[in-house]
Amino acid sequence: MNVRFHLSGLEVQETRDYIEHQLAVVGSEHPVFTTEAMDEIHAHTRGISRKINKVCTACLLDAVLRRNKLVDAMHVSQILTEFKD
Repeated sequence: MNVRFHLSGLEVQETRDYIEHQLAVVGSEHPVFTTEAMDEIHAHTRGISRKINKVCTACLLDAVLRRNKLVDAMHVSQILTEFKD
């Protein structure tokens, strides 16, 4: 028996909510991604949660290494230039 399904990507606001929810789950109490950064992530990932997680993880790791407390759209763009899907 085969089962096939297709999940459509999240909308822009849903992507923002998803990122903020994931950060809240791990205990973040302050904004980490700017709205523009989350919009950039959505544009690149087309709202696919697996890809959102991958990009956010890369951005967060880079932010920690650079000692940045906030990830902005330029930071996301820089990470994405090095990123291979």
